[in-house]
Amino acid sequence: MATPHRLLLTGFEPFGTRDTNPSQEVVSLLEKESFAGIELSTRILPVAYLPATEWIRTQMAHFDKVIMLGVAWVRPEICVERVAINLMDATRNDNNGFCPTDMPIYANAPTAYFSNAPIKQIAAAIRDSGYPCKISNSAGTYVCNAVYYAALHEIAIRQLPTQAVFIHLPSNDYLPVSSMAEAIKAVIQYIANRNVPFFKD
Repeated sequence: MATPHRLLLTGFEPFGTRDTNPSQEVVSLLEKESFAGIELSTRILPVAYLPATEWIRTQMAHFDKVIMLGVAWVRPEICVERVAINLMDATRNDNNGFCPTDMPIYANAPTAYFSNAPIKQIAAAIRDSGYPCKISNSAGTYVCNAVYYAALHEIAIRQLPTQAVFIHLPSNDYLPVSSMAEAIKAVIQYIANRNVPFFKD
């Protein structure tokens, strides 16, 4: 029997004036599911640059695959993020009151990292499940991007085999949370059904 993929799925707590976060709701739905070939762990991250990046960084060596979820309120479809940039530039405080302007996430680190997961296949798995999805080339400069960069930076500097991807969910004005959960479930099943590890697209 093949060794299960150790998969970490993360979402974020609510932030700003919102009292819910679709990424948190999706994680809460999926953590109750059982996936053959997947050893699933979940975590809800704070919308706070420093604790969120530090926590995700420490987890990369413990998992084979990492799917990070966040919300992009104005986007009408699910977005699989291609790249994370070494920049914190906020227009509002995070939930700890931190509001960085033009600051690197890590000093003397690369400007950007591309995802090392097969983003086109992941997007196709979501579309094949019946939900709108596109590849995005900007994860923004708020906490979502910072967490993504921290994960990929840790993978790079430690030369870990872990593969990580960030997926932005839309507002539930565009797509019900139950549908978002089904879309992410399709991604997890895509991982589970592969007989070989992820490969770069």
